[in-house]
Amino acid sequence: MEPGLPTPPPHEGSPPLLPPPPEPHPPEALPPAPPPPPLPPPLPQLGSPVPSESPRPPPPL
Repeated sequence: MEPGLPTPPPHEGSPPLLPPPPEPHPPEALPPAPPPPPLPPPLPQLGSPVPSESPRPPPPL
């Protein structure tokens, strides 16, 4: 205990003082939810030609 700080009197028979609960923020104070990011284009499966590219002819055997 530091000598400069006064010691609070003990509360006998009383519950400890709790801080007041935070006030709920009104809906107007909440920032608007950001729009969901655009979904990336689906990746082409292995073995399927990419639509944007021209289909390549099969290599000669």
